Amino acid sequence: MHRQFWVIGADYDDTDFTRPVDGTTRVHGPFSSYQEATTVWREQAMESRFKALTRYTIVSNVAAAEVGRAAA
Repeated sequence: MHRQFWVIGADYDDTDFTRPVDGTTRVHGPFSSYQEATTVWREQAMESRFKALTRYTIVSNVAAAEVGRAAA
């Protein structure tokens, strides 16, 4: 499987980052390397650095496939 990466972020209702605010989810990608995704993650994190309830993360299709298999 060809590995791809996405930068996913949202504004959240809580400091545990479990309840995203409706309509605030943002997805960037896919990127062919983790390094490309890290560059975009850093840009997005810097733009939102004064928003305490905004968070971004990097995910890959391989990780998503593993989660799907574990749930089955």
